[in-house]
Amino acid sequence: MKNENAGFTIEDVIAHSLTFFTDGSETSSVVANFLIYELTVNPDIQEAVREEVLAMESFSFESISSLSLLDRVIQETLRKYGLFIMSKECTKDCVLKAGGRSFPVRKGQEVIIPVYGIQRDPDIYPDPDKFDPDRFLPENVKNRHPMTYLSFGGGPRLCIGYRFANCQIKVLMANLLSNFRLVKSPKTVDNIKLSPVMFFPMPETTIWIRLQKL
Repeated sequence: MKNENAGFTIEDVIAHSLTFFTDGSETSSVVANFLIYELTVNPDIQEAVREEVLAMESFSFESISSLSLLDRVIQETLRKYGLFIMSKECTKDCVLKAGGRSFPVRKGQEVIIPVYGIQRDPDIYPDPDKFDPDRFLPENVKNRHPMTYLSFGGGPRLCIGYRFANCQIKVLMANLLSNFRLVKSPKTVDNIKLSPVMFFPMPETTIWIRLQKL
């Protein structure tokens, strides 16, 4: 029987390191696809992000990390195209309470969290189909429950690759927007339809845009 108090083994370290890179590859590229689409169909937001990128003094980690508008754009992309569901295993008996009702959960039971439904709830995010990065301005975030945004999970089980994924998407977009303008093509759709057979949000068809060299 495994001793849970023994700490990490070398196998644990290798497994987590591998997961850190493999899980952050396809997921980050999918998020970047949705982000590129939203900036294409919202040219005013695209131009504002470009101005922020071009104002950087140097292309460094510190400069990339300071791009607050791009950060909000990424968060809004993840809100709009977030996970469908997230599951967690209960580690101790507890009682969940909501709407005047109590729901006992036993240790070992799996809890399914409807992330997509929460992040598209109009009572939490008015006009949820609208792409609005201002939802993540500090003054707006503090007025919402912290568990209403769960694209990277939450609490002590927050995604281990959160900062890595966020940074690599920012690097991609900073490079792209400083060199190209994203414009619609004749094949660009007005609304993206999500595939009904995928575990996490994926476009049902190819996303088409055009790149114009600046």
